[in-house]
Amino acid sequence: MKDVYFQMLDFEGKMPDINEFQDFGYVRELLVKTKELFDKIGQPNGEDHIRQCGIDVDLLKANFGGFHMRITNYPVDGSKKSWIYYNQFDDESTDIWNRAHEEAHATCHLGLRSELEKRIGTPNLSDLYEEDFCDQAGLYVLKRRGIEPHPNILIPYADRKATNGNNS
Repeated sequence: MKDVYFQMLDFEGKMPDINEFQDFGYVRELLVKTKELFDKIGQPNGEDHIRQCGIDVDLLKANFGGFHMRITNYPVDGSKKSWIYYNQFDDESTDIWNRAHEEAHATCHLGLRSELEKRIGTPNLSDLYEEDFCDQAGLYVLKRRGIEPHPNILIPYADRKATNGNNS
């Protein structure tokens, strides 16, 4: 087992040695970074192939938010890779929330969600769909830092996705 630390969430957990988490930080274009990562793992990086892998290319092209790329290598070795990257926002609350949201996706993929739920301490988090849980994790970080959330991040995920292409 090895330690993994999520900076925005200020949360540390343990994951199997074969798993990987990497935060690539701010990127200018979400689709460009996705194509780079597909190339890195030896996969075709054309838009059609990325779509076939279940990734919404149109949301990546909208370039508003962030992305968590999850790779699971079953049944070969059972490893899980979580890679995150995101756009930078001028509004501090949106920027911090967005980064924490993507980190929360990684905690879910790496099997650390229940530990993070306990840390946040809000009832019924385990009942939430992953996107909504990640929203709550971002709001938790803002509250802990005493930062008022931007009104746009209080809009439910499904409504944000429908109106502005946010693919967090």
